[in-house]
Amino acid sequence: MKSSVYEWKLPEVSHDEVAVIESYLEAHQLPKFLGKLLFNRQILTEEQLDDFLFPDLNKLHDPFLMNDMKKGVERIQQAIEHNEKILIYGDYDCDGVTSTSVMKEALEMMGAEPEIYIPNRFIDGYGPNLDVFKYFVAQGVNVIITVDNGIAGFEAIDYATKNGVDVIVTDHHEIQDQLPNAYALIHPRLGDSYPFGDLAGVGVAFKVATALLGELPVELLDLTTIGTIGDLVELKDENRIIVRQGLTILQQTDRIGLRALAETAGIDLSHANEETVGFSIAPRLNSLGRLGEAKPAVELLTTFDDMQAMTIAQEIEGKNKERQELVAQISNEALAMVDESPIQIIAKEGWNEGVLGIVASRLVEQTGKPAFVLSINPETGVAKGSGRSIGEANLFKLLQKVDADLLRYGGHHMAAGLSVDIDKLADFKAHLNQVVSEEKLSFKNELMIDGVLNATDISIEHIEELRLLAPYGTGNPLPYFEVKPQSVDDLRLIGADSNHLKGVLTVDDEKLPFICFNFADSKRELISSPQIQMVGKLDINEWNGNRTPQFKLVDYQVEGIQLFDGRAQRFMQEDFIDQGAVFIYFNQENLKKLKKMLPQQSFIFFKDYIEQGQAVPQAVLMDIPLQLDDLSRVIQAGHTTRFVMVYHSFEEIYLNGMPSREQFACLFRFIAKNTQVDVRYKLQQVSQFVKIPVHVLTFMIKVFADLQFVRIEDGVMYTVENPEKHPLDSSKLYQQRESLIKIEEFLIYSDIETLETWFQQQEENF
Repeated sequence: MKSSVYEWKLPEVSHDEVAVIESYLEAHQLPKFLGKLLFNRQILTEEQLDDFLFPDLNKLHDPFLMNDMKKGVERIQQAIEHNEKILIYGDYDCDGVTSTSVMKEALEMMGAEPEIYIPNRFIDGYGPNLDVFKYFVAQGVNVIITVDNGIAGFEAIDYATKNGVDVIVTDHHEIQDQLPNAYALIHPRLGDSYPFGDLAGVGVAFKVATALLGELPVELLDLTTIGTIGDLVELKDENRIIVRQGLTILQQTDRIGLRALAETAGIDLSHANEETVGFSIAPRLNSLGRLGEAKPAVELLTTFDDMQAMTIAQEIEGKNKERQELVAQISNEALAMVDESPIQIIAKEGWNEGVLGIVASRLVEQTGKPAFVLSINPETGVAKGSGRSIGEANLFKLLQKVDADLLRYGGHHMAAGLSVDIDKLADFKAHLNQVVSEEKLSFKNELMIDGVLNATDISIEHIEELRLLAPYGTGNPLPYFEVKPQSVDDLRLIGADSNHLKGVLTVDDEKLPFICFNFADSKRELISSPQIQMVGKLDINEWNGNRTPQFKLVDYQVEGIQLFDGRAQRFMQEDFIDQGAVFIYFNQENLKKLKKMLPQQSFIFFKDYIEQGQAVPQAVLMDIPLQLDDLSRVIQAGHTTRFVMVYHSFEEIYLNGMPSREQFACLFRFIAKNTQVDVRYKLQQVSQFVKIPVHVLTFMIKVFADLQFVRIEDGVMYTVENPEKHPLDSSKLYQQRESLIKIEEFLIYSDIETLETWFQQQEENF
């Protein structure tokens, strides 16, 4: 059995409501199959369908409905009219630099020449920094506009206000019980007058720009779209309108900096979609702030200088590669430090704080557990870093329960940051893991499945029609489909580091190419598991002008017992020695030989394995059981559902078969003539004389001893005079060999499908 990484959810369908949606789709000449997908997203009424399927810039809300918008805009206009000094105080992530750029360009359209400041993550930290505010107050700034931050900047804002500087906060982050002492607080969730509270920071800046200019600044939609997607806010309501229309603007943007960025990164802007932004553009804009100064990102987005744009774009590309290398290096180091704790808290000196959130995400993906990754600073005595969650684990609430161990912390359900005294690190880890253990949380994120894939879905036309529901993202997930392939074929490793897999699924007798990224470790399972269930998305693979349907695997599970074929030389050639595996043997006589084969491993006798009562990740069946019932008992013990079949036969009984009656007769005649033979030392000579291999001869002598034709004392074989006659097949050893021949034939030479069926039957019969 292989559990899925995600908790799969296939929503129950209301046929009446789907019928209403399908009627709407039919009336608008849209594909009816989209009805179920819309139902799954709870887009049910005609008004909701109109808004979702036909997002229109005219449906954007009046910016003056937002808290303090009128007051803030009037103050900015006054500052521009009187040529006052204006500072835009931004943030170092993608949302922050696009927010700053949107606000900067809006003010410049009004005739202002604002100064901008992007805090340094490592020096200034997040949000309004008191020392920075003091500096600009001393420089004679009259108005400070915060973008994508400020709602929690109490000390710095209070200082500016008390020194005669008007601070206008534009933010979207969580509102705390206390509010800053600012001139205006423009926030979509302050008060109850604004209809949509989930704008990104750049969305709020865009609304301020709209209010300032008195019209919709369509030319700023490209930047607003990038920041909205980059900040992972829900793509509903205004966000959906902004991104749907903004992607069109982005595809044809004349913005010099974006074109330079696309050229250096190999991005085709003319076909840009939400994935282009989320996986190519946003990470590059984030890379500067993760490693140092983020201000060049604003300069890139707002420049009119071709040479400057290309210089900055190349710098960003270099920083992005540096960021990728850092993430890979730290991820490898962090993964090596993973333990059995329910929540991973990994700390090391010298790690770059700017990428620890990404590393924590990698750990969550690899371990299926929440993770905090911290960098230890021996000079300050503080460990600082980021955490990422999964499933029911609300990081912010968990940290609240151990706040006595922490210096600072903040965040929300899925992500958090913290600082902890190095001396308290062990206590923090112990206390947090205790809390997690006591709460018995599920560590699985939900994955909504829109349906079961069938052959009719495997077409270019069908996949293109799915784009009618785009843009996809938070709140409007990509459509994922379950598939139960008839077979998985042509599986091969691809990629520079052979980290990815590519192959072909057979679905309802149709061939469907598939790909899965970072699934290299799953190759054996995908090949060996006929009961596999997969979940993934459909897309179009374009190569050399050819377009073909493709399935992108994101998760899979296997019901029941899994068998992995390590028979013959496969066990030695492939890595079947997984961490936590147990190595089971059935024949006591084989133990010494097995230890020579794998001197680093510990072996357990099958009876001890059955009695131990402890679950194990995987059991390796090393030799041939003396009877199939022994193997049945191992399966029925229920300690694992994953078995590697090695079945090493030291005597190769099936291949050698049973000695012939002529061979037995030959040996009998020899014994009659040689009434006393020291078989300890002369077995080889006897073998040569009777022309029977030593291992076969040994078995035959044991059979004769079993039938009391001979007796063996101190290694010497004596002929028994006038023995009672017994047929050969009355010997228990003879019968056992007959049985072993059949067992070896079945276990070593049966195909995997036959063995899987037998294993399943043993489990079901228990």
